[in-house]
Amino acid sequence: TTVGTTSFTPNTYYCQVGKSKEPAESITFTTTLPEDAEVASISAKFGGFGDTKGDITLNVGEATVGTGALNGTKDVIVTSTSTAVGNKVTITVTNIAKGVKCYNIQVKYKTAN
Repeated sequence: TTVGTTSFTPNTYYCQVGKSKEPAESITFTTTLPEDAEVASISAKFGGFGDTKGDITLNVGEATVGTGALNGTKDVIVTSTSTAVGNKVTITVTNIAKGVKCYNIQVKYKTAN
């Protein structure tokens, strides 16, 4: 079994993705792992402005492995609550009420090779 970690900072600055009373569509971050990957954990850190809101979903393939919510200026770390087999990891923020900042995403996984 090979154990790997992929870590990246999608955007170190604030993204104005909507207005305070007009939610944006969504923001999606993705990473592709080796074909036979089993995701052990996902950790995603987000923050925002005074009125920032948003719902965060962590997916491995079609399986949802964790959820969370943004609330104002507080930093939020969303972590997966289960493991899943699949090589496509998607982190999505929906129902955005104002700018969102994504500090870091870390995915830990293992493979059979």
